[in-house]
Amino acid sequence: MERFKKFWGYLTNLTVSKAKADFKEWYSEKDWTVSHTSSFKENWDFLIMITACWNVFILPINIAFETNDPTTEAINVFVDLCFVMDIIVVFRTTILDEDSGEEIKDTKTIARSYLRGRFTIDFLSTVPFDSIALIFMDEASAKNFKLFGLLKLIRVLRLNRIIMYLNLK
Repeated sequence: MERFKKFWGYLTNLTVSKAKADFKEWYSEKDWTVSHTSSFKENWDFLIMITACWNVFILPINIAFETNDPTTEAINVFVDLCFVMDIIVVFRTTILDEDSGEEIKDTKTIARSYLRGRFTIDFLSTVPFDSIALIFMDEASAKNFKLFGLLKLIRVLRLNRIIMYLNLK
């Protein structure tokens, strides 16, 4: 609850000058990397935690009862976009060297580490296979792909990464 109050306080007191200062904190002009200790990354991880929890509760209900509420659909699209953006953010977030404990800012090393690690899981849980099926198939045939939407539940595994990081802090 404390974390939510801090996040909400940050959002409600956000001004243009504060946003610029936060942007300068995590932006490096050389390589566009995000420091894993920055307030931006901390707030971003909190948003991802909230959206993953949304998926855990709403996704099974939507699939089981085939709800078509426009508000829920709009929120689901927002959640999907957040997870696409999260993949981009993770590609640009610094990592710690396991041996020396130093922060690695080399984008190729970061990308290689992410591709060898959690990228496949993140990618499979982000691609909306059910929505893609609707584009290429008629509605009756696309219903067979509805269960592929459950792959989004894999997003919960991201909570493990975030919680482990928060425990290290």
